Amino acid sequence: MQTSPLVSIIVPIYNVESYLEKCLQSIVSQTHANIEILLIDDGSTDRSLDICRTFAERDARIRVVHQENKGLSGARNTGLEMASGEYICFVDSDDWVDKDYVSALLRLLRTCRADISVIGFMEERNGQSRPANRHLGIRIWNMPTAYRKLCFDKELKSHVCGKLFKRKLFQEIRFPVGQVYEDIAIMGDLVAQTKRMAVNYAPKYHYFIRPGSITQSKNKMEYQWCRMQALYNQFTLGISLGIFKRYPPRFLRRCIRFADKVMLMEETEETLKYMEGISRYLRLYDGQYLGIIGLKVWMCKRLILRHPEFYRQWIRRIKS
Repeated sequence: MQTSPLVSIIVPIYNVESYLEKCLQSIVSQTHANIEILLIDDGSTDRSLDICRTFAERDARIRVVHQENKGLSGARNTGLEMASGEYICFVDSDDWVDKDYVSALLRLLRTCRADISVIGFMEERNGQSRPANRHLGIRIWNMPTAYRKLCFDKELKSHVCGKLFKRKLFQEIRFPVGQVYEDIAIMGDLVAQTKRMAVNYAPKYHYFIRPGSITQSKNKMEYQWCRMQALYNQFTLGISLGIFKRYPPRFLRRCIRFADKVMLMEETEETLKYMEGISRYLRLYDGQYLGIIGLKVWMCKRLILRHPEFYRQWIRRIKS
């Protein structure tokens, strides 16, 4: 008889007392019972730690760690150091999961002999639920296919939630502390180690979209800039792996859209830093044919690099 494998569930926690009980109740109710639940309280100043300890008193599978605030990456890394399961998954502390969340991911991974399995999301906003993915049945991708889909950010997203990983994938990988979009920073390295990835977008992870979260904050250019850097690193790794021959036009278009936003802002040291970085990325496309990147994009790139002040006035005129 096949033994039931241990799955480590890592939950980073910081000041989420209003949402935490729903999250934890959904985890302890999993139909796959052989789990260890690692609750990493990252210096909360509300009742979050007390809620964690109350749940731990009721369920021996729960381990609670309280640490000084290190951010989301630091909390997840603590969980990775503690994890003893054969498999690892992540749940954010303001989200919740269906009771068969772990069993569905595990069954998908083992049936398809994959290294990572992926399940669908349900977006929860203002009391309304909406599937974030089209459910098209089970799909199995080899590493190059999965990596391309990851970089193009449509069929495969970079967040670690909603996924089950073989623990060995994290042997040399940790989340970058102090960096936003930390998922993007490591997902390329994780996918690059896989032989096979299995996907079934049946929605079993409930992503709660609340005001004030990083991904929902408006006018946070620093966060967007960090995302640009992380995407550049993903494409660079893809080139080194032979998956891409060159930086794709999609990244160039994203660079130009970011430059447009910066050009609309008042010039500061911060915006100069962004434009210096964007200019480096635009120069990656020097020598690429018009047929590859398109005339309009080629002209925007040329104007940003050679006539930035003219481009600034032009973009402000058409956006006003």
